Amino acid sequence: MRIKYKISLSSILLAILLVSCKNKTSEADSGNNKSIKVERTDIQSSEIIKRLQGSWKEAEYPFRKIEFKNSTVKFTEEGLLEAPRFKAFKIYAECPFDNNNIKNVKITDTIISITEDKHCEKLKISNNTLTLSGYNATTKSDYEMEYKKQNE
Repeated sequence: MRIKYKISLSSILLAILLVSCKNKTSEADSGNNKSIKVERTDIQSSEIIKRLQGSWKEAEYPFRKIEFKNSTVKFTEEGLLEAPRFKAFKIYAECPFDNNNIKNVKITDTIISITEDKHCEKLKISNNTLTLSGYNATTKSDYEMEYKKQNE
């Protein structure tokens, strides 16, 4: 009788242990679903790139200029040590790099990424205005730079 009792008790404890482990695994799996990033499907990269083409000058500081040619961009401003040159860029829903210059990215934001520099900024285009924005880790403040499309 004692042997049957010990086997029954062992079986019950084993069953409780298995059920408990299964529930923790399910909880962990459901927790992982919460951390999956939602990918945007509404980015029309080719349309955005098409709208960016040409020259843009900063509204408040006319010596700062951006030029877009196909999928490359060149930033020009006075006081640069190196001559400006065209660099490849891509349009994303979020920055593909571990980057500290963008905060609070929303699902509706469009990100321009300069691959060579591993640099990203938020990008907005409306009519003849281009806005680049981000976060300056040095000054610990957000920035926004507005550019106007130049007639060519």
